[in-house]
Amino acid sequence: MKERPMRLWAAVLLLALLLTGCAGQKASETVEDAITATAEPSVDKPISTAEPVKETATPTAEASEEPAGNPSGGASGSPGNPGGMIIKGHYTDMAENFEQLTYTDAENGLTIPYNLFLPEGYAESGEEYPLVVFIADSGVNSDDPADVLTQDGATVWALPEEQEKHPCIILAPQYTNELNSSIGALTTDEHGWTDGLTLMKKLMDYVITEYRVDDSRIYGTGQSQGGMTTIAISDKYPDFYTAQLLVASQWTAEEMAPMADDNLWIIVCEGDSKAYPGMNEATDYWRALGADVATDDVWYSHSSKEEFASLVAAMRDQGCSINYTVLKDGSHMFTWSVAYTIEGIRDWLFEQVKP
Repeated sequence: MKERPMRLWAAVLLLALLLTGCAGQKASETVEDAITATAEPSVDKPISTAEPVKETATPTAEASEEPAGNPSGGASGSPGNPGGMIIKGHYTDMAENFEQLTYTDAENGLTIPYNLFLPEGYAESGEEYPLVVFIADSGVNSDDPADVLTQDGATVWALPEEQEKHPCIILAPQYTNELNSSIGALTTDEHGWTDGLTLMKKLMDYVITEYRVDDSRIYGTGQSQGGMTTIAISDKYPDFYTAQLLVASQWTAEEMAPMADDNLWIIVCEGDSKAYPGMNEATDYWRALGADVATDDVWYSHSSKEEFASLVAAMRDQGCSINYTVLKDGSHMFTWSVAYTIEGIRDWLFEQVKP
């Protein structure tokens, strides 16, 4: 509606500038600046009043890249993550509540950093607490001990509302570039036992000894490399974990035979070219051994909180110790942007207790 008067005003300004000796490029630039400064917003491009987007992953955001050394099919380990991409989680604000410590193996001098969260009132209570052990994917293998705290699997359990329901100790080790260089990857595609796995298990044993851990409630979880680490330790030490939440990970099915009687919740995406077929094979193998495995149609990853609650309830109604969730489409890394946000699965984990 104001377009014609504005153009007339600009033409008058240009004529005035030309008459006063300000011609050519400078004049046209001056008029363009004036028009830009006074023009009203376009009708089809309104000025946005939204707040800046935070640099955190959301359940609806699919990763478009993979960390260095971490192919989309499902990584095992990597020679570190120099310049690799870290997918930040939803709960990074909780990182400040973790203490950063180190453990040194007295036998070989190897040192591994770790992050530890103690529940409120731990020092005064005298009680024993459940232990959640989270192992990250190889995308955060680095010499910065805080990198693992960018992951939901480490921090979600420290949320005030989670601690109110399930007060627990949280252990989140940081596998470093130095360890990768000196003793090799934590896990490999050959699915063999490694020196890194030995060190990781020693760290867990140390924390259980040094802190008041309820050994009937030790929960293992991890994504990609971390889930594979949890599986490997469970295979070698079948009575160690009370329950496991395995995200975007896989292992040789036959070597997972000891897990047929375990409390497991497994989450993969259809688009994960290693974890999806790998866990299909594992669950078929457990069924052949006589285990009952709860399954469902693929879950829509953008489901609401209420929808996820219904899906979890339907899965639990099947009454199986092994639960296998497949997210529709997706990719390897996308799996863990959703997995740890599902409250019902987190609650299921803490309900598992050794007799």
